Amino acid sequence: MNTGLYLYYASFLVGYLAAFFVNLKTYYKYRTTATRVWMYSLTFVYGFAGAFAAGRVYNVVYHRLGFAGDATFAMFGAVILVPVMEIATVLTEKAVRKAVNKKRAQTQIKAPLPAVSVRDTVDMLAPNIFIVLGFGKLGCHLNGCCFGIECGFGIEHTVNGAAVRTFPVQIFEACLIFGMLIAVYFLKKRPFYRRGMAYPLTAACYCAIRFGVEFLRWYEPEMRRAVLGMTLWQCASVIVFVSSVISLIVLYKTGESSPLPGKNKPAEDPELTIEEE
Repeated sequence: MNTGLYLYYASFLVGYLAAFFVNLKTYYKYRTTATRVWMYSLTFVYGFAGAFAAGRVYNVVYHRLGFAGDATFAMFGAVILVPVMEIATVLTEKAVRKAVNKKRAQTQIKAPLPAVSVRDTVDMLAPNIFIVLGFGKLGCHLNGCCFGIECGFGIEHTVNGAAVRTFPVQIFEACLIFGMLIAVYFLKKRPFYRRGMAYPLTAACYCAIRFGVEFLRWYEPEMRRAVLGMTLWQCASVIVFVSSVISLIVLYKTGESSPLPGKNKPAEDPELTIEEE
């Protein structure tokens, strides 16, 4: 294993740690417990599984087109799988609490557990995968993979045995991701924001970024037209972007305006009061 690959994995580790500490701060604002923090840290496992699965899809598509080379991970798969697994996890948690509360109502020995909100939980977890993704892109730069198109400035890279200068697309994408997270944080404070909109809003922004960034990444000409005249990840960006926009419209019409609770403000809404005994 070369040094670049070690740095690649180390970048993901730093991203995981950063996301976990953001989790702790966000969960504290929502008045939850350490039990839920650890339980939803499985988000990182979901992200790993999604990235691995997407890597397999990438290999199948491009091998059938006659291109060599394998991708171990493709982080776009994490963007797709993580919210699905998060929602499945919180729905399972809600079902378990419902069963526990039914039993407690019969025995009347213990007070019922408070309700858990799917929308608030996904809101809390929304930054995780994108923080890891941003650090992962920095890891790509350190590893020398996912490099950019040839240009007159940039970073020297070996392409087909020749040293050329390539656009620093990994660093550029990482900066856009971190900027996006900051922008979404402030958008959550706006009056139009509805509970549950954080993930589809962030995903839609990332898809727009990724679609554009793909033009700056190095691909064989045929690979740029692999799926419906686009790269595989541009096609995935379009699909996820459309589904995210539809989710935003539904959440806006059916949700309620509810900014992130402050740490000194009591949570009166039973769905926001998610402390356990």
